Amino acid sequence: MKRINKWLVSLLAVVVVSCTDDFQEINQDDRFPSVVDPAYILSGIQIDAMERYVYTSDLFNNQTGGIVQYFAKHLYTNENVYNFRGSMFDAYWGRHYNALSRIREAAKMVETPPYNLTDKGTKTNQKAIFEIMEVWTWTQITDQFGDVPYTDALTGLDGLQPAYTPQSEIYPDLINRLSNAMDDINGSGSNNSFGDSDLFLSGDASAWVRFANSLKLRLGMRIIDANPTLGASTVSESLGDPLISSYDESVQFSFGKTTNRSPLRRTDDGGTAGWEDVVACKTFTDIVNDRNDPRRSSMLYNWSYEPYSGYPVTDVAYPNLTSTEGGGRWGWAYLGWNFRSFDRDEADGVWPHNVLDFAEVSFLLAEAVERGFTSPVGQTAEEHYNDGVTSSMRYHTYYGDGWQTITDADIAAYLAQPNVAYTNAASGATWQEKIGIQKYISFYPYGSEAFSEQRRLDFPVLTPPTKGGVQMSQSDIPVRLPYPTNEVLLNSENTAVAIDRIGGENNMTSRVWWDVN
Repeated sequence: MKRINKWLVSLLAVVVVSCTDDFQEINQDDRFPSVVDPAYILSGIQIDAMERYVYTSDLFNNQTGGIVQYFAKHLYTNENVYNFRGSMFDAYWGRHYNALSRIREAAKMVETPPYNLTDKGTKTNQKAIFEIMEVWTWTQITDQFGDVPYTDALTGLDGLQPAYTPQSEIYPDLINRLSNAMDDINGSGSNNSFGDSDLFLSGDASAWVRFANSLKLRLGMRIIDANPTLGASTVSESLGDPLISSYDESVQFSFGKTTNRSPLRRTDDGGTAGWEDVVACKTFTDIVNDRNDPRRSSMLYNWSYEPYSGYPVTDVAYPNLTSTEGGGRWGWAYLGWNFRSFDRDEADGVWPHNVLDFAEVSFLLAEAVERGFTSPVGQTAEEHYNDGVTSSMRYHTYYGDGWQTITDADIAAYLAQPNVAYTNAASGATWQEKIGIQKYISFYPYGSEAFSEQRRLDFPVLTPPTKGGVQMSQSDIPVRLPYPTNEVLLNSENTAVAIDRIGGENNMTSRVWWDVN
């Protein structure tokens, strides 16, 4: 009997040990794996990043396209006069921090079995790419809000109420991180990072160096008035390393034709806009109309009612704005129609969205020359300016039956116009005005960067909205996004400190650190 009991005890021990050894595997939900190929995570991160970056008609996402007056609304016009609903910025803020957390976790996966079995050089490149993606994402949130949780952020359950880091401290660290990431990347081509899973640059390591260095040039110029020493050294360093040097080297991203469609054209097959409240703004249409800009047909789609009248920035609503009435009213360039509507007819079915392109780099180089830096290719400010306009023209050129082609002659004629020609005073009294206006046109419809550069260069001058029949003042136009409602409620102590640093009020008219003019 004792031998039988001992046998049963031994058998039970084996069963218990076996169950314990397999416990993690048995209880693992295959739908939610704890280890994922970092290449797949990168693809998802890039898709989501462009969802946030590209202006969308979603009420609770990127509002910068409206603030910078690319777009206006003819139904919910309270937002035209900056009367935003309290929770409108919660999702925009939250999606950025969610993306940052995913990037951090993805970088860890590079060193997690079985994905750590790749060679050391490939792993180093992969981690550097995630680092560049993280820096780019941080700029998207701090440029809009100012001081944000940074140093103490993304620390897990122990850091649910992180302190806010001053933007003046965030930027130096971002620049340093970019420099280190560039130093880490080795080799060229797509076989030593993520390959086709990289939806920005197809895993090309050398292209990621150009992207990072061009981003570094942007960051250096963005802070050069607030921190001249760091700004100048950052710009100088970037001019000595590879930059995006042609249209074909631009960093671009293409959404899908039937799934993961661009927020700018989520329409049905007939082209009907899914959300028809968002229309082209008169501020923008006036600028391109005054210059007879050949990009208008691409940007605004509706050539039937040239010269493309836009909707004024006003709280007056016009609910019955339709395509048949557009010519007699304020235009009808609905968001679902007005940009890249032709892409469903293109051979590849999609049109690329710019992340950081040669046009922007050219305008940055023109500014660098104006500030006394030496052009890395020996060009004048005017030549870089002309390169920027020309590259933007190429981006807005269609090929095919019935579509628009902007020819070299068209570009030359445009650049020769008095209100465009760089050496003509009619194009602007200062280089800030000349470059600022063309940069504003070139960024369309990407509101985030247009909002940043319009604040930094102070051009073009935006139009104060009309509210209740009375025109608001220039000082009422937003120069930052307010901290979202959830952050004020759930991280109240730290948010209060950040609000005190901007004057004690969570408003949209207190400037971020680098916006000193």
